[in-house]
Amino acid sequence: MGDRITQEGIRGLLPEAHKARLCIEVLESIVSTNDYLKQTEPVKECTYRVVIAEEQTGGKGRRGKQFLSPRECGIYLSIQFQIQDAGASYAQELTALSAIAACRAIETHTNKQPLIKWPNDVYCDGKKVCGILCESQIEAYSGKPSSFIAGIGIDVYKPGISQIAAESIGYLAEAEEQGLRNRLIASLIEQLIALQIEGTEGAREEYRKRSMLLGRDIVLQYDDSRCIQAYVEDINDQLQLLVKNTDGSHDVLDMGNFSISF
Repeated sequence: MGDRITQEGIRGLLPEAHKARLCIEVLESIVSTNDYLKQTEPVKECTYRVVIAEEQTGGKGRRGKQFLSPRECGIYLSIQFQIQDAGASYAQELTALSAIAACRAIETHTNKQPLIKWPNDVYCDGKKVCGILCESQIEAYSGKPSSFIAGIGIDVYKPGISQIAAESIGYLAEAEEQGLRNRLIASLIEQLIALQIEGTEGAREEYRKRSMLLGRDIVLQYDDSRCIQAYVEDINDQLQLLVKNTDGSHDVLDMGNFSISF
């Protein structure tokens, strides 16, 4: 495939203000970009450390689900933020910011109209094209987060896997486009850094506007096999999902042991 990801190609598209504070590694194959950052020492001179892989052999999503990461078909990226004054719950806020950044990057460089499926997926044309997994790193001596990692996977091209699997996977481009992945990555990094600096407060309304769940009936499918029907009323300032159950009761949902279907 000719649309190669390169460090030089990404850096050439980034604002000058970011370049000195940003470390970028592009790897051919890796188990998981999130795990790589957690298992290697931080680079002290870098405010932001980015790892990108052409392939993940053990890519993962929320609740330990597999995230397919076939070679040269997508963007498999993790960015580490050195944030030491936030609680562990900041991972949920970073998830929202990452989803917005992914939507902005996709809108800028494709003809797609992305929407966010709370809490951590981005959809185009009714299919998932992006998954996000944000994690905190905890200091052993203090028990407090020392940094946060935003893992973002975007399906850019249709993978060469079985037709059954392919039908459930969305993708951004019908044909290979030279430099597309570098442009998407640079835009994603730029937008996420800007959103992280600005903070969640200003991004909440954009997150709501981009939601594909508000005003819809959904099914909550719990890990213990329960299925609960509900209506999505809102997403609050804590980025929790507000739902009305069929019996008239109301629930406030955090990221939990359930998935959402329509």
